Amino acid sequence: SYPTATTYRYEGVLWDEDNLFAVSDGLDTLTITVHWDAFHGGTLTEDTLIAASSYPYAITSNIIVPADITLTIEPGVTLHFKENRYLRVNGGGRLLAEGTAAHPILFTRQGSGYWGGILLDQTQEDNRIAHAVIEYTREAISNPRSHGVSAYGARVTISDSIIRHTDFSNAVQTYPWMGLDPTIYLLRNEIYDIQRDAVHVTGGYAYIQGNHIYDVRHGTYEFEGIEVSHMDVTTPAVLLDNHIHDVSDDCLDLNHSSAIIERNELHHCGDKGISIGDPSSTTLVNNLVYSCLGKSEDPHSGACIAVKDGAVSHIMNNTVADCRRGVYVYEGHEGEGGGSATIVNSILWGHSIAALELDALSTVAVTYSDIEGGWAGEGNIDLDPLFRGPQSGIYRLLEESPCVDTGTAVDAPDVDIRGVYRPHGEGYERGAHEFFEFFSCYLPLAMKSSRP
Repeated sequence: SYPTATTYRYEGVLWDEDNLFAVSDGLDTLTITVHWDAFHGGTLTEDTLIAASSYPYAITSNIIVPADITLTIEPGVTLHFKENRYLRVNGGGRLLAEGTAAHPILFTRQGSGYWGGILLDQTQEDNRIAHAVIEYTREAISNPRSHGVSAYGARVTISDSIIRHTDFSNAVQTYPWMGLDPTIYLLRNEIYDIQRDAVHVTGGYAYIQGNHIYDVRHGTYEFEGIEVSHMDVTTPAVLLDNHIHDVSDDCLDLNHSSAIIERNELHHCGDKGISIGDPSSTTLVNNLVYSCLGKSEDPHSGACIAVKDGAVSHIMNNTVADCRRGVYVYEGHEGEGGGSATIVNSILWGHSIAALELDALSTVAVTYSDIEGGWAGEGNIDLDPLFRGPQSGIYRLLEESPCVDTGTAVDAPDVDIRGVYRPHGEGYERGAHEFFEFFSCYLPLAMKSSRP
């Protein structure tokens, strides 16, 4: 008989605040409105927790975190942002988005459009993003601009996260703003498929360690893996243990900056591996740079390391190989002056134009290094370094290499690019790798029965 006792259950994701449904039993039809009561964005008025849920949150309004408010996002939360919506933390506000390896936080889009990313505007609080995936972002606002994650006069730590699939915007951007300097700690992240600079940090302080950055390009446009600019000599940027490759322009570009650059692997860069200029002061230790492709129309392109336009660089225990030039010291812009480099315990080998080149405005001092073609200086040699497998990107040394145990101990680093202690043998190696072999030792094992 009518009405029946049949009950229907509907499960799905509601993408709008008010959702219309037509319910029919075959005879009559009733239209109902289902109104959600879950979080969907807006300006927060109190400390807010976005709790873990088996369903995603549909963000249809911008999330605004004002002063004295903290937004906490639990592990496992998924946020689907409507096109051009964004998350903005204003001065005095705080963001704590800390997932776990097993339950990351996902910031993504609704449908096929792009959302506006995470903007930290003048907040000097301890903002943290960890074990998160941030994807499909683009610039949605300007002044200040939004990117994947932007910190304008703000402080943020981003760790153990993935940032990917940007639409003509940077993955990570920092910039001084309204008299406030930014501070960023960028630790152990994977950043790829970026259609602008992967990381662009300006002013303030930047500590960038253990990141894997690759696939940075956008058609005919050329962008950097990491660009560092206007870092003061009293607070130099620190770049450690990063792996950067397949970038359309420079893998690492420094302008008007002081920086400590150690234990990085940079390769398949569209222009230079490390470009230092306008003027900058840098220390390069234990870096491996190879296969910088260069551009045929640019005579300065394709150097593993370029020191130019008034820049000064101390290059210690670096291996630079298989580029157009190894180290190139020159004036790139008229009136800026040449560069100055000191090269110690390094290997410059396998370059198509020159291992080491400088112009009349530049200076270079080289000691205890292996320079293809030779170079005057104490302890320098011109001998095949005997890399293990350069065709496969393996630039460790064979035991019979002339670079083993022949470097200088003066100011040599305590470890190599992989953390192997130096010296491991009778002396210090030249290049980024200390010679070290692992041995397997098999010992006979006598078994004794415990039975009587």
